[in-house]
Amino acid sequence: MSNPNLGQKTYRMIKEQIIDLTLKPGDKISETEISKRFDISRTPAREALVRLAEEKLVESIPYKGTFISKLSFKNITDALFIRQTLECKIIRELISKITEINLDVCYQNLDKQKKAMEEKNLKDFFTLDEQFHRLFYTLSGHERVYDAVQDIFVHYNRVRYLTIHLPKHENIYQEHLNILVALKEGDENKALSCLHIHLNNTPFEKEKLLNDFHNFFID
Repeated sequence: MSNPNLGQKTYRMIKEQIIDLTLKPGDKISETEISKRFDISRTPAREALVRLAEEKLVESIPYKGTFISKLSFKNITDALFIRQTLECKIIRELISKITEINLDVCYQNLDKQKKAMEEKNLKDFFTLDEQFHRLFYTLSGHERVYDAVQDIFVHYNRVRYLTIHLPKHENIYQEHLNILVALKEGDENKALSCLHIHLNNTPFEKEKLLNDFHNFFID
């Protein structure tokens, strides 16, 4: 019998490599290759591929094989719509109840973001960026909502990882800071405006992304 934990672990590791572009959109992948890479049998490798296919992170093409799914702006737009809807609601809730202690936790994350940015550690920066947004769900009591939408957010996260490789990725830190300042001031309209600017940067970068990474996209 296969070890279900091994299949789950393999799935998580491959998924992380898809998000951070270790495995790039369009790369070929197979049970045999996964088995060799992670020194496992083909059964957990197959289980991992099934999970990834369910999330549309890999796709099988008859007579050709299985490939890392290319990016789709339609998927990204759908994920962004959900993220905007949720996080605008969360900002409205946090305005009235965020505490100095809560803000300190957020600022500590920002300090780490700045350090990662200065050291050009993009992987750490991306992780801290994601943690920053998760903090809002946690502090507003909606962490389970965050966990529930990760299968949808993953497509948005893949393109976000591309955007931090662009020259303007430093803006992300400043946008996060602007959101926190507005929260600290208790200015709901300003906080929502800052969030809107931040979350909509990816669509505005569409032309740049398609120019620099055209082989990664299907639309």
